[in-house]
Amino acid sequence: MARMKYVTGLDDVRKAFKRMSEEGARELTDALGKGAAEIESTARMLAPVGEEDERHMRDTISSTVRPLPNGRGVQAIVAVGTDAETRDAALRTEFGRAPGGVGQEGHPGHDPQPFFFTAYQAVAKRVRNRVKRAIAKAARRTAQR
Repeated sequence: MARMKYVTGLDDVRKAFKRMSEEGARELTDALGKGAAEIESTARMLAPVGEEDERHMRDTISSTVRPLPNGRGVQAIVAVGTDAETRDAALRTEFGRAPGGVGQEGHPGHDPQPFFFTAYQAVAKRVRNRVKRAIAKAARRTAQR
């Protein structure tokens, strides 16, 4: 025989979560923005410099924080490249290139020079902790009311 459980105060919990989401949204957005900017600056610092294309690629690293389309959160985006050519150059730099290729039989290829995912891996834990602190701070402030 199944036991029935009754929850009292569910409306109060829902109101608290709504208050927390409204108040904590700014702090969470700020934490995500700081994290994205930190990943961006680290990637710019690690991006290889030598040829004109690589310097252009370094200048196209950008970060943005924007609301999700459904309006139920925010997302932080760090991207390399403003057009398809720059994005392809960033991929070839990050992961390397095999010798030859279609229409480029004489191309010698090159080894990977990772900069983007290296920057992400170096900063990701700090960004996650910053976001966790923002959420915990909003939860504590809501619980004190």
